[in-house]
Amino acid sequence: MNVGVQNFEPLQNVVFCFLDLETTGLHPQYGDRICEIGLLKTKNNKIIDSYSSLINPHMPVSPGASEINGITDKMLHNAPSFETVVERVLEFIEGTVIVAHNAPFDLNFLGVHLYNLRITFPKNPVIDTLILARAYYQFSSNTLTNIASYFGIDVSGVHRALGDTKITKEIFHIFLDDFRQKRKINTLYDLLELNGGSITFPTYGEIILPPEIEECLRAKKKLRIRYISARGNETIRTIKPVDIVPYQDYTYLISHCLLREKRRTFRLDRILEMIVVK
Repeated sequence: MNVGVQNFEPLQNVVFCFLDLETTGLHPQYGDRICEIGLLKTKNNKIIDSYSSLINPHMPVSPGASEINGITDKMLHNAPSFETVVERVLEFIEGTVIVAHNAPFDLNFLGVHLYNLRITFPKNPVIDTLILARAYYQFSSNTLTNIASYFGIDVSGVHRALGDTKITKEIFHIFLDDFRQKRKINTLYDLLELNGGSITFPTYGEIILPPEIEECLRAKKKLRIRYISARGNETIRTIKPVDIVPYQDYTYLISHCLLREKRRTFRLDRILEMIVVK
């Protein structure tokens, strides 16, 4: 745990940091990236600080994501990249307990970004309001907006990062008051017990890349590959590698495919041959 966060800290002394991300799509393992981050820091249900920023993902926002969050490629054109804001983000969350709705989603995206920058994952305890909602309530739906509407919470800022942190904060403190009254919780340890323990950041091992891919990523060169699909079909195509993403037991190469003129994801173990081309 970070310095200053102790298991048996009384809840009124705990600094909570509510986290929400907007992303270009749903799957970081297929190249989707963070396009907005929101952080809201509270102590004893009082807001003490906040931070939010659009993030340039250096890739288009998917139409589906843009329709939900209203973030367009034009809005992100002059936004800072993640590596520009990461130090500020890590400083902001230091010494806090992170709270998010569907925390694994946010942690997975953060994990990929931090891993690519070779930054050690933070050790903050993490509480998930989605887990709490499923375990201790019977809402008709456990989406953030549905739970907020149930409690009469204003959802006008929904689907933007800082707006969602404010909604999550309201829901969390309703839960907390309820748990204090009905379950007699008093400490962070008690709360973590209800949460089933802290949610952890995903674990990624060190990736050893073939020298051809290393060269293409470093020098922005193209790669001709012979690739076998999940159905067993072989194709030969020229790609421009963009990024490497580990996910579960596999490593994926995110590339611009010159054959399809679209971004494509290739599982590294399915690349049969590769040659660097100019």
